[in-house]
Amino acid sequence: MKSRPLIVARNIHVHKKSKVILSDINLQINSGEIVTIIGPNGSGKTTLLKILMKLEKPNNGKIFSPKNLKIGYLPQKINVPSLLPIKVSYFLNLYKNKQQNIHLHNYLLKELKIENILKQQITSLSGGEIQRVLLVRAIMNIPRILILDEPTSSMDISGQNKIYNLISQISHRFNIAVIMVSHDLHMVMAKSQRVICLNRHICCSGTPKNVLQHPEYKKLFTGVKIPDTAIYTHKHNHTHSITNKILR
Repeated sequence: MKSRPLIVARNIHVHKKSKVILSDINLQINSGEIVTIIGPNGSGKTTLLKILMKLEKPNNGKIFSPKNLKIGYLPQKINVPSLLPIKVSYFLNLYKNKQQNIHLHNYLLKELKIENILKQQITSLSGGEIQRVLLVRAIMNIPRILILDEPTSSMDISGQNKIYNLISQISHRFNIAVIMVSHDLHMVMAKSQRVICLNRHICCSGTPKNVLQHPEYKKLFTGVKIPDTAIYTHKHNHTHSITNKILR
């Protein structure tokens, strides 16, 4: 069955004063696929995510998406006033709805080691803990598309690997599309079906293997070592037993 597009961007242009932020962006995001956006600092990655979510309007071009498209979003950071008393448990409960899969919710709390910090104040958490809490919030209502802006920037290698494995499993199990912005090239390449290389315009896009060989990619990331395992593509012809449990 052909995947239905969730978001289509056509001829997107964004400029602020005389500075071009994004130019001639055309892309499509389909159900169940994992797409990673890579690019140097200042290449317009975060702006593109906001445009796709319709949080910002482009100067030219259009975004097409189904009505009431449910999106889960993990921003780069969240600013919580230091004097605002809010516990992790209360923060997560703000986003519960009647359709929430409680088994998935509990599974995420356990897998991301949130259970032991539920009673802590949000303001007391480390950067990595806050990212894990935000990821639970983004996934727990089972969105149709999950948008992640550098989801592991405050985590060590072990934590990064665990997060990317979890995202891949959840995407496959619930047919959730994922758009990630990341600098963890060696990991995201292995988990993505498609990579978009951005530098204010789309320099190249395609499978991880094809993008790695593209001259524009090499020009932007000269000197960045990507291990051979990065182009490994996992073919799902089975179901992970660990994810079966979250539907019971």
